Amino acid sequence: MSTQNEPFYLRYYSGHQGRFGHEFLEFDFRVVGDGRSATARYANNSNYRNDSLIRKEMFVSSLVVDEIKRIVKESEIMKEDDGKWPTKNKDGRQELEIRVGNDHISFETAKIGSINDVTDSADPEGLRVFYYLVQDLKAMPTPSSNTPDPQSPRTFPFSTTCPELEDHQSLSSSPVHSLPPYATESEDGDQVMTNGPIAPTPDTMAPHPQQDAHDVEMEQDQDIDGVAIARSSADEGQKQADDARSSRATSDSGLVGLGNEYSHMRSIPLITSSYLRPGTKFEGTQTSERQRYDVEVEIKHVDMRESFLCGYLKIQGLTDDHPTLTTYFEGEIIGPKHGFITQHPQWGATEKIDHNHWSKFAAYRPYAKLARKGGQLYIRENSQREYVFMRWKEHFLVPDHRVRTINGASFEGFYYICFNQVKGEVSGIYFHSKSEKFQQLELKHVRTRGCYGTMEFR
Repeated sequence: MSTQNEPFYLRYYSGHQGRFGHEFLEFDFRVVGDGRSATARYANNSNYRNDSLIRKEMFVSSLVVDEIKRIVKESEIMKEDDGKWPTKNKDGRQELEIRVGNDHISFETAKIGSINDVTDSADPEGLRVFYYLVQDLKAMPTPSSNTPDPQSPRTFPFSTTCPELEDHQSLSSSPVHSLPPYATESEDGDQVMTNGPIAPTPDTMAPHPQQDAHDVEMEQDQDIDGVAIARSSADEGQKQADDARSSRATSDSGLVGLGNEYSHMRSIPLITSSYLRPGTKFEGTQTSERQRYDVEVEIKHVDMRESFLCGYLKIQGLTDDHPTLTTYFEGEIIGPKHGFITQHPQWGATEKIDHNHWSKFAAYRPYAKLARKGGQLYIRENSQREYVFMRWKEHFLVPDHRVRTINGASFEGFYYICFNQVKGEVSGIYFHSKSEKFQQLELKHVRTRGCYGTMEFR
């Protein structure tokens, strides 16, 4: 049997049962008929802001089927075992089932919040394969004029979702940003499309939904109307968190998973800004007292519901041996889920360090007085503000994620980011205890006319 006609089936599920009922994402691909084309089904149920269950079903071409097969086979996921992976818990579970020819696997594991969960697991190598395969499937590129024929020999042994590196060499030995960023206000920018009005100043702070507490006091700052600091409180904190997300839990009317029927409801994208969405690119520089480097950033995935994004950061001329280095990074978006105080001790930042770095941004000044009083600060409706604050943490090199260190460079630190979503400008400051202080990152949006994350015909 040729590989073109071999049986193929892939299904992925991620979900949990919580305050808003059964929330999940599920999709599958099943080869039909001639063994080349396939049906694809997709279901997404999230009650964030009273969203409705979304169901879609479509036929996909042989090119898509071949690309999915290639990604699966090159990942070598069929050789892995989920025996040592984290088991499902209150945060939910993930399921992955694949059948290729006579090979079949079925995995179940806990939801993975970031690459840190992978590193800390009992089987980091196996779980890493699973983690990146899922990322590749979610962000699988569409064939273009530059996409090689699936039947032709592959030149590169890595996934096509990784950026191409010219003259890629095998990298080995030692720590990628010897010198990363600061914050300045750029001028001149295009207007941004949003789902609502953008407020130029902070308006309301809400306690974290999972904050442990005994008593709560929401103190109003006399200088900033509508801005409050959460010191503690289970009941009041939960109420604020519920208001920030949604006040109503809706049922799925018995329509769970990928049934034969599908919803005709509009699919509302999770993107709130035309600048902060999958596929957007930014270019600029990273400077220290003595050096300046060209930097490019490409955003691969944005989820405002989960206060998460990820992408690739490319820097030029950092070392003589490797003139171009590209890293994969993940970002925490400051909002109802993540506060201004860094919650990762291994990153080396203290509350004082956080405050010193955030204070370099003019947009942070309205929050500074409350921050000095102590306690975590969270921002409600962060997507509707002029400035979005984030932390970007690089995790590994691409395309070879096994490379952890490089002579003359390090990516052990992280960036404090202030993003102006009206102008499409990124300002950042790099922090690492052993690096030069307050290294500056300044990026501007690169126009990509005609490229959209979502298109809808009505």
